[in-house]
Amino acid sequence: MAAPVFAAPLGSHFLVEGRFNLDGFFAQTNRTGPYNRTLFKSIQILQLDYIVNSKLTLVFGQSMIPFDIYLERLSQLWQQNFQDGPQVAGVGTKDKGTAVGMQARGNIFSNNHIRVNYVSWFSKRQNRFSLNGTRAIGDRVEIFFPNKRIEVDASFTRRLQDARYNNYGAHFTWLPYSSPLQVRGEYAHNPNSQGYWIENSYRLSKFHGVDSFIGRIEPIFRFQQAFRNTAGPADGLPRVDTKIADFGLDYNLPHDVRIKSSYSRKFAQGADGNIWNLSVTYRFLYPAWPGRKNVNLVHIFTSAALGPALSTNAQQPIPIRPVKHAPARRVISPGERVFLANCSRCHNPPDTLNPRITGTVIRHMRVRANSSAADERELLHFFNP
Repeated sequence: MAAPVFAAPLGSHFLVEGRFNLDGFFAQTNRTGPYNRTLFKSIQILQLDYIVNSKLTLVFGQSMIPFDIYLERLSQLWQQNFQDGPQVAGVGTKDKGTAVGMQARGNIFSNNHIRVNYVSWFSKRQNRFSLNGTRAIGDRVEIFFPNKRIEVDASFTRRLQDARYNNYGAHFTWLPYSSPLQVRGEYAHNPNSQGYWIENSYRLSKFHGVDSFIGRIEPIFRFQQAFRNTAGPADGLPRVDTKIADFGLDYNLPHDVRIKSSYSRKFAQGADGNIWNLSVTYRFLYPAWPGRKNVNLVHIFTSAALGPALSTNAQQPIPIRPVKHAPARRVISPGERVFLANCSRCHNPPDTLNPRITGTVIRHMRVRANSSAADERELLHFFNP
């Protein structure tokens, strides 16, 4: 599986983004006979972002549906803790999880103690040119407490074609500064079914440091439950009440290579079973064409998660080692504080980052974090001191 991403800033306010999915697997028919190859390819996002200011960013094109948090922030291959997504990820994001339309997103209120962000969107029916979409509208409100690194979100969508109905969702994240613990959970509801998941991970970085053999190990546990209220149209949830307990053990190798292993036990009427997963992801970023080191120039970065490792020719990469948590007595810079409060809520930092693409990466992330121009400048200084 490969998931290439590109981002190209145009001037100081525009950004063009794309993300694609190339997926293939080999499987036997009824577990007998030869292995048959199946290939899939799709356009996940293809959008133009117009950053008006920290209060408003307009997004046009095909984008991920901003219902709850998992799909938009955590579903990328290099960010997933488990190879399989939670059961309720399909609620509110029916069909392909993407929408062709427009988003308005930004910050409502912000100070040192609380940030309130919003996303409002609408989409149209679209099944041409490899783009997918359903006519719908939706909103999401995000409340984040930077000092505690606690985030609470609420989501709503209204489907406006064929069977019309509402979806409701809620999300919770807690990433304490004093510990590498991560706690996340979501709840989603539609007229026919509902469910939730809660996930805990703890990287053993306190044992001899984040780069030690033990410090690279990350045990993970997730429990999820889906409830079938009534029979209805396909909504992405199981046809019967289902519980799944997921146990994972990830190992974070240098150079953005990650080994993910997991065992899951499924409890469902007539469908009990065990699920084993093992995968390797490799994330790399590089400028798509030569240019000067001025980070404000137009560059494209590509990122992918693959089974085998690929080599790249990034020039003079700089080491990036911000920590997931901040020790109580260590003085951290304003830029690292922005990183800890925003970027690390979703993913680990890359081991290295080419100075030529730093501005593009930060612009790409600014759209999702609804951060300000001042935050962008602090991050640029942090990554390129």
